[in-house]
Amino acid sequence: MNLLPSNNLKALFLDLGGVIIDIDPGRAFQKIKQLGTNAEEKITLNHPLFKQYETGQLTDTQFYDQACSLWGLNISNDEFLDIWNSLLLDIPKERTDFIFDLSQNYSLFLLSNTNPIHLRVVKSMYRDVSGRDMEDDFDKLYLSYEMQCRKPDIEIYEQAIVSSGYNAENCLFCDDLIENIRGAKAVGLSGYHIYLEQDLLSLKKYI
Repeated sequence: MNLLPSNNLKALFLDLGGVIIDIDPGRAFQKIKQLGTNAEEKITLNHPLFKQYETGQLTDTQFYDQACSLWGLNISNDEFLDIWNSLLLDIPKERTDFIFDLSQNYSLFLLSNTNPIHLRVVKSMYRDVSGRDMEDDFDKLYLSYEMQCRKPDIEIYEQAIVSSGYNAENCLFCDDLIENIRGAKAVGLSGYHIYLEQDLLSLKKYI
């Protein structure tokens, strides 16, 4: 259920994957299973290794080393990066145009479970599509690996709200995972669920 602010909307928090950039984690996981001699049957973004990396507990090199060791991957770092980044698809220009429009009317923040490797690629893609840096459109990027916590843990929302300087009741949080929407609502944020039939552009109908 989507819950929009009943009073004055002043700020928006946007997720990254599935909201700004289209993603397909299965593409990367399938390649890991094909190449790994010890790959698990089912790999998801909630795997403990990904959680460690997304909360800043591992460096890029440590992530590569542990992934190769865990799943029996005998590949170079560059080959691993190609696999890991293959889950990143595209950022439609109409989406970056809408984000720019939002930034002209509201304070805009990114709140993402992400990692340094993916963020570097996404920033480059965003610049190529929009002609602007992400920092030009967003007041601040709240990144799980810098904050050392991740959605849907309450701590990450509370830190972001305090840092933003806004009250939770004046903010809207957009995410493609319903569990992250529930986490946001638990601290008083309003939530807007993004999914296949309701992408970010559908928000135009409400604000």
